[in-house]
Formats: sequence, structure tokens, C-alpha cells
Amino acid sequence: MCIAAYGDVFRVLSLQPGPTQEREVQQVHGEDCAFRVRAMKLFLDVKTISELNAREHWRVRKDRASAHRSAAKKGCSNAERDFGRAVKLPVSVKLCRVGQRKLDGDNLQGALKHVRDGIADWLGVDDGDESKVSWEYSQRIGKPCGIEVEVISWYD
Repeated sequence: MCIAAYGDVFRVLSLQPGPTQEREVQQVHGEDCAFRVRAMKLFLDVKTISELNAREHWRVRKDRASAHRSAAKKGCSNAERDFGRAVKLPVSVKLCRVGQRKLDGDNLQGALKHVRDGIADWLGVDDGDESKVSWEYSQRIGKPCGIEVEVISWYD
């Protein structure tokens, strides 16, 4: 496990380039297959709130959205550079919100919307294109507050 810090924006949780990061899978859904999986994990040190329930000035909301989007894009591009390999499409992105309390489902997606947009910008895709990227959301109570991002790429 390697931990690196880049200012106050994000920390890389694990980067394991080489054979330990690529693992062959023999069965998927009961069918024989052989493909490799690459996973990249990082932690974005950004505070998320329930965007749908927030009553605030539009400028505050805009500034937070811009900060989340740029933190996600910059964090992923720096983590990819440190990882040493480009991420290939299609990918699966898992976003896990870490906070003091849990949000309900629609508020969770709303809180992570701008992070999702930043990751889609980094990948160079539309975040609604399900043929290139799939999104999974989860959350847990804990500290430090932020967002755990895992990008998983399958290839032959």
C-alpha cells in the first residue's frame, strides 16, 4: 500500500502497479472466461452535503460544485499518472461517501453528482453513457469525511 498526499484535495489509498494489481478471473456468472482487472483507488478529501435539501445562495452552491468537479478530475488524473497505466474503457466506478451520518438514496446521488461529473470529464465520456461507464454508490459512517473512489477496468 502506498499513501501519497497532494495538497488538501485528495490522498491515494492504494496503488499497486504490476502483477498484484492485475488479476485473472476464471469464472463470471458461472461461465468460464479469462480477462484481467485493473483497479485504481483514491480518497477525495471533499465535504459532501445533501444538495437537494440545502437552502443556500446559488453562488455558494456553484462554488462547491466547481470545487468537487475539479478535485475529482485532478485527483483521478494524478492517481492514474502515479499508477503508471492509462485506464481503458469500459470501466466501473464505485463512489463511497464517508460521513458523519447516512443520506437516503436520492440525496446520496445528489451529493455525489459533481464528483461523478469530474470523473466523467477525466475519462472523456458522457456520464450517462452506460456502454462506457457504470456507476455504483455506497456510503458508510466514519472519519475522515470524504469520498472513496474506485475505478475498475476490464480488458483481455
